Amino acid sequence: MRHSTGLFISMMISLLVLVSAALWWRIDSEAQQFAEHQHELIQKQAELTADSIQRRMDSLRNRMIAVSLDAFWMKDLEHFSTVEQIQQALHERFKLYFPEMNGFSIADEQGEILWSDMDMYVSDACRVDIAKSAKILSLESGYFNYQPYLHAKPGDYHFDMIFPVLWGEKKLVFFMSFKAQHLMETLKEYLISGHGSYLLRLDKPGLIEVTSEQVRDKLTRPFFLQADELDHIRARVPVNHTLWEVAVVENLQVTLDFWHRLLRDGAIAWGVFVLVWGTLLWFGLTHERRQSYLFNKLSHLSMHDELTGLANRRMLVRLMQQALQELKHEGVQSGLLYLDLNDFKPVNDRYGHDVGDHLLKQFGERLQQCIRSNDLAARLGGDEFVVLLQNLADNAADAEKKLQETSERYERLLSKPYLTDGKCIVCTPSVGTILMRPDVHDVDEILKQGDEAMYRQKQKIKAQARPLREVE
Repeated sequence: MRHSTGLFISMMISLLVLVSAALWWRIDSEAQQFAEHQHELIQKQAELTADSIQRRMDSLRNRMIAVSLDAFWMKDLEHFSTVEQIQQALHERFKLYFPEMNGFSIADEQGEILWSDMDMYVSDACRVDIAKSAKILSLESGYFNYQPYLHAKPGDYHFDMIFPVLWGEKKLVFFMSFKAQHLMETLKEYLISGHGSYLLRLDKPGLIEVTSEQVRDKLTRPFFLQADELDHIRARVPVNHTLWEVAVVENLQVTLDFWHRLLRDGAIAWGVFVLVWGTLLWFGLTHERRQSYLFNKLSHLSMHDELTGLANRRMLVRLMQQALQELKHEGVQSGLLYLDLNDFKPVNDRYGHDVGDHLLKQFGERLQQCIRSNDLAARLGGDEFVVLLQNLADNAADAEKKLQETSERYERLLSKPYLTDGKCIVCTPSVGTILMRPDVHDVDEILKQGDEAMYRQKQKIKAQARPLREVE
């Protein structure tokens, strides 16, 4: 792998990791922001709901105080002769002050009901509260703070407002009932988040008075919050001067839905990025492979002969220099075979350059098959070839002997006929040998000596006068 390819892959992987980390950080950041925003909404929802209920209760108390202080109206009641007339007058006046009233009663200081238009709605809990309120009349107390809660009258869950008053010399208790649906509407009105609001009893922890959907007697669930719901109460705000508190229970589905949307959008964004990233990686690697191919090809061409695929002069010189260094420092003997094809020019003249090139290719292939794994076959140009025989022996005498034996073997194998373009041509080589010596450091000088040795061998062959022949 080229260094540039490895660098490109490293950069692309780093980009993938960085973008993935940035995307996950963004998802986690948005999740934290959402959680903080939900907490603020939950707290605000509880506070607004509690404040609205408290204002409703304060409004009822203030109107009850206004009725109790209306001495002229109280005195007017004395002009009615029958209980029915008094009840009618009370009902009409109370409806003016309390249009949302469900019914009313007036009790004496012993808690006995004197007048009422809602006997069927008065529960035992209501009577207990009336009796307790009547006792307040005997005390020297200024402001009376009755704490309302739901009275569980079957079929009519309601809350009462009770206030002791003085009517002339008489001590009375005003007792009014209001439907619990008013509280449910308040809870529903301030649902500013997807989390449920509950109106709970302070003196009975977890007891549901009203939800934003139903009054307690309409609930199809347990009246008390369950353990997991109690664990997920995220805001509690008491309603002043009541036995109530507003509790907001976290709806886990809201968070899960947000996470699902966030992860889905993140997955889509990451998928699009990976698609683009993969495309860039593919194009980049394709470009790098092409560049690498061209680089290797150029590198190969710079060190090899284009026609035969053998090493060229540049590579031969480089390895010869290494062989000289090994000879100088380690005494490793190396030698050269300098080869030239006899009568190659007549082949070109007689059969054409295509046949000549094909003959050179076959010669190069045969030469490549002859060499050892640590030897090098090179073409210098035309029909001149050189074989560098490395590590022949540890001394010059043995190296010279091996060099001559190798030369004879090469000459024998390379002299066999060549088949090209349907023609079988006999073209023998001239082989010159030279053993590298430590006193000769110039590569060009060694090649020159090899060329001279080859030329002497060629002269011997010419003296034998073997003409170019084609074997039928």
